[in-house]
Amino acid sequence: MPIFWLVCGVACLVGAAFSASADPPWNIIALLYPTLLGLLFIAGGLVYLRATLRGKFEVWAETLDALGLRGDEDALDLGCGRGAVARRPCVRRYACCGSAGGW
Repeated sequence: MPIFWLVCGVACLVGAAFSASADPPWNIIALLYPTLLGLLFIAGGLVYLRATLRGKFEVWAETLDALGLRGDEDALDLGCGRGAVARRPCVRRYACCGSAGGW
């Protein structure tokens, strides 16, 4: 999905560059609209990539740290997908005797 956003953004910027290279007089709307749309697409794609690759793990780390886990707890993560959140307490320095499971 973010690749689609980035490709659409680049396509809009290329379209704006072609409209800017046309003979004068230029239509300012025909130049600004694809430029702004392209920048919005690229910004959206970059925000999406940041949120999915790093942002959610930072939020989960803060949330799990705020729980004050001692290391002997058992955790169950329902709907865990690939288990990135369920594994987080297991690899922390305070996990020694607890367990984590997912379903």
